[in-house]
Amino acid sequence: MMTLFQFAFSSLWHFFGIAFLLITVEIMLVTMWKHFFRFLIIRKHGYPPPHCNIDGNSVEAEE
Repeated sequence: MMTLFQFAFSSLWHFFGIAFLLITVEIMLVTMWKHFFRFLIIRKHGYPPPHCNIDGNSVEAEE
């Protein structure tokens, strides 16, 4: 673990690369969990009601 810190702080570009990698992995995990829980909710309650879109946001009535 200490060698990773030494590598990351040896250059600004190494630090940016490791930070970018960690942020990308975090975004992928959050997105995966969000879609998984959306799947479970739709599976339990069915397709969203007519006043909601697929994301569950309110849809304004078209006039």
